[in-house]
Amino acid sequence: MKWSIIATTSLPLLALGQFQPGQSGQQQSPIRTFEGVQSLLETSIGWIQNIVLVIAIILILYAAFLYITSAGDEGKVGTAKKALLYAIIGIAVVLLANSVTPIIKQLLQVPQS
Repeated sequence: MKWSIIATTSLPLLALGQFQPGQSGQQQSPIRTFEGVQSLLETSIGWIQNIVLVIAIILILYAAFLYITSAGDEGKVGTAKKALLYAIIGIAVVLLANSVTPIIKQLLQVPQS
């Protein structure tokens, strides 16, 4: 089960590794300007967000399974609550990750004179 999850989440990353030759036969880097850095940052944040959201949803389902099968056992209920808390924290971090790009853009902005 773990390997199937790892395989399905890593396949899109392999697609990004395709060779696209430039004029001289070598791959040209998209990081030539600030817009390229911004685009790369937004793309990587988007990928990480999708992966973390999938993991958080799986963790929520796991917490629900633990809670349902606890049969009143306080240890299992506590484990289920911790798993749910960690999933919620993960979702909050993913939602806050959208603010990283504007902050970095503002920090790297060159003052106009």
